[in-house]
Amino acid sequence: MEKKLSEYRARKQAEFGKTCRTLSRPSSTKRPHVLVAWWRRFTNYVIKSSAYEATVTKLKALPVVGKPFILKMLLWLLLFGLFVELEFGIVYVVLSFFVIIYYNTSTKKRGKNELSAYSVFNKDFERLDGTFTAEQFEKELTHRM
Repeated sequence: MEKKLSEYRARKQAEFGKTCRTLSRPSSTKRPHVLVAWWRRFTNYVIKSSAYEATVTKLKALPVVGKPFILKMLLWLLLFGLFVELEFGIVYVVLSFFVIIYYNTSTKKRGKNELSAYSVFNKDFERLDGTFTAEQFEKELTHRM
């Protein structure tokens, strides 16, 4: 009887060991969850409706939602509040200034007729109107103009 029991246990342990190595959860199911499928149908229905388009048109006319600058400022203030709570407020402000400086010093190419503020980069070293030069300064000092 002991022999049969030990053979049975060995056989079951061998089977269990094989199934444990091969069993795993599937990475994705073939059919999405019922709520996910319902949500997708609902959002597609809403987006295709004329009421959605009318609402979007009215929202764009609002002073806050229709202006991206105001939305960006609200986002900045929200993130600033978060970083203040995390005690990194000054770091956020300094990094924000660096980002502002980067985006304001435009790296885009100039147009054909657009002059640079630095005359050495312009064709024939052409200066901008109203540029104050050393020659002009010297002339004004010596001639008292």
